[in-house]
Amino acid sequence: MINNEIYCYNHTDEKVYALIKPSIYLGNNILTKPILYLRKPKYFIKRKLVNPLLALLTAGITPRKLALTVALGFVIGIFPFFGIASLFCTLVGWRFKLNIPALLLICYLAGPFHLLLYLPFIQLGIWLFNAEVFRLSFDEILKMMQSDWLAALKKLWLANLLGIIAWLLVSGPVTAIIYVLMLPIFRKFVRVPTPKAETKIIPDA
Repeated sequence: MINNEIYCYNHTDEKVYALIKPSIYLGNNILTKPILYLRKPKYFIKRKLVNPLLALLTAGITPRKLALTVALGFVIGIFPFFGIASLFCTLVGWRFKLNIPALLLICYLAGPFHLLLYLPFIQLGIWLFNAEVFRLSFDEILKMMQSDWLAALKKLWLANLLGIIAWLLVSGPVTAIIYVLMLPIFRKFVRVPTPKAETKIIPDA
């Protein structure tokens, strides 16, 4: 050790400097952990951020519940209505005793799919009920808003309702498919929590 500076080498053999407390010295692999953090920043991120987050999201969850969490979180995330997904997830997580933070995370990650599938759900509902009167272009919607915005909002709400009905029809099969696909994966990689053995104290005779 020279002036509290220890020379170490990373995987590219470039010299880096690590300021270490004077009480720590180089020998017997005592500096393995600090050097590992310097050489591999991703190790520090994984240990201090990723692993605790995964532990929180999977705490006490069996593979079945985790697969159900992913399936329900995705399906709720693509619900064709704005502003109620978080409340919906919370109620579903409470009802089925799922990990609510994990359910909300999956729901938020499904956000891009929500935007992509919003109009297709409405179009599917219009097709199912043969409600061509609700099939409007963007220019037609603008004209309706300028002439009679209350009537336009009513028509858009009814069209959105058809999209919600279409979502209800496909949500069951989609949930089942995602659940079946994810369950083998979680069974392979997720450890099932086992109850700790109780320690019995036997009184002295």
